[in-house]
Amino acid sequence: MEAHRVAETKIRGGRGVSLGAQGREGYPELVTIISTLAESAAAHEQLAWSSLTDGDDQEEVEEERRTWGRFAKRPMEPMDPTHDLFGTSFTECLCDGLTVLGGGPGMGKTAALRRLLAQWAASQAETGPQAFYPQFHFALYFELGRGTEEPCSLQSLVTRAYPHLGRLLPYLWQAPESLLLVFDGLEGLRGWPEGATGSSRLKPQDEATVPALLWAMCQGRLLAGCTLLICGRHQALRPFQRTGVQLWVEALGLGEASRRAYAAGLAPGPGEPPSTALERAQGQSDYLRGLCREPAYCWLVCRGSLDPAEGPLPRTATQLLAAYLRGALREEQQDPGGLPGLVTRLGDLALEGLAQRRLRFREEDFRRHGLEASSLGQGLVQRAGQAYAFPQPPLQEFLAALAQYLAEDGRSLLELLHAAHSSDDGRYQGYLRFLLGLSSRSSSRVLEGLLPPLPHRAVCDAILWLEGLVQSEGEKREVSQRRLLNVAHYLHEARNQRLARLLARSISRLPLGSEKPQAGIRLEPPDCAALAYVFRHCESIDTFSFDNCYMQAEGIRHLLPAFLNCKRIR
Repeated sequence: MEAHRVAETKIRGGRGVSLGAQGREGYPELVTIISTLAESAAAHEQLAWSSLTDGDDQEEVEEERRTWGRFAKRPMEPMDPTHDLFGTSFTECLCDGLTVLGGGPGMGKTAALRRLLAQWAASQAETGPQAFYPQFHFALYFELGRGTEEPCSLQSLVTRAYPHLGRLLPYLWQAPESLLLVFDGLEGLRGWPEGATGSSRLKPQDEATVPALLWAMCQGRLLAGCTLLICGRHQALRPFQRTGVQLWVEALGLGEASRRAYAAGLAPGPGEPPSTALERAQGQSDYLRGLCREPAYCWLVCRGSLDPAEGPLPRTATQLLAAYLRGALREEQQDPGGLPGLVTRLGDLALEGLAQRRLRFREEDFRRHGLEASSLGQGLVQRAGQAYAFPQPPLQEFLAALAQYLAEDGRSLLELLHAAHSSDDGRYQGYLRFLLGLSSRSSSRVLEGLLPPLPHRAVCDAILWLEGLVQSEGEKREVSQRRLLNVAHYLHEARNQRLARLLARSISRLPLGSEKPQAGIRLEPPDCAALAYVFRHCESIDTFSFDNCYMQAEGIRHLLPAFLNCKRIR
């Protein structure tokens, strides 16, 4: 009973999407990157964004083997989190090791963790084959970020999150092999140790920074014998490239079956049933089909009031969020004249959350911005345990961007764009895309009748800033894969064909791939749609290079129009 209560106290009402369906189809699609310690030395270098496929250069492969040890190259393998993550029984279990769950933002990592813990807690009364990871007597979930910046001890972390466990802590420390510790949101941490940090052992009562505590547990210097599951975005997981990872798993979002199960598990809303909305959107738009791999966007499509009478289906993420917000604002019980002020105040709160890496807010946070959380509709804010949160993270980013256009305090959009672009930790990536996406008339038109037209000067500032970025990218001698992909997304959201042609004419060779497997990138369908928008306007491009890239059939379909203008494809 105690173990059941431990998990239950942390999985209700937190951030992330709650996947309602039962069984494997209720999880995001997960694939195994590393499955044994023997593979990890070489595969760490490739991480979750490369495909681990065989290369043609045998001399290079041999050099990699000499450098990194045994190198078992193989395709990524689908895995079932209910059986393959830690083993299924006492005789076939994985414990005393580090498991990593990585993935892009919105791909369902947190949802997978919460569902995993819920199933584990619910199965504690089961025995035999029905038992769900029975090697763990306690599963403790920690959400990193706010409140974990100051030095602390592992014991204080546990007592802060689980006050009722205070009397049991001595027993937990005596049997670490029965503990599963889950740390979610590593992108919220800073100050990772550089290299080895010594060989001294730490006790649960010893204080250090949270990164130092995690590092010590990975090295077996703190609570040796416990099982660690850490979760974060790709960039945040780089410190673990040189650690002994037992299992490295990538969340790829929702597959077809998972999307249908997810939509079927949503409660009916005022519009058409979620399953019907999803089926219609995916059937009529390849772009929305690719976007629905992300659970957050799948939810928005199901709830987005995409009525054909309102106009064509969204062609960008900005248009999808505008359509969702249109439906949410119509349900607000207040004078329509007050909606611009409401959106501005909500957006300022949302931007404050992005700056502080917060997805949940207290009632006093809303009051500080002149809002009453309990009076806002479910389409704008939802209860999350003892706090409140925006229904999905992209809505928080979109509101933050929209508020910058509606604000009447003379803030400079150019300065906001420069500040967001200069941040290299990814927290403003979606916000920046929406800032530029709102410069498109086809996006801002969706909200007409509820909000005033966006200021012409702010729209011109956004286009001027994007033009400067495109010119700067075209003048660079070497094309950066990630930088080019980001610019393509900005242009796709802004729907600016003139700037797309300007960028396409300045690039004669598109080196998205690489001869080195670890330098290839993963191209999701929305990435391919953004690239196709830019390079379908190109009169002629010499080479598309996709060596060691990972693409799905959906993504290739998006790129076919761009391929027609290409001389060579590698």
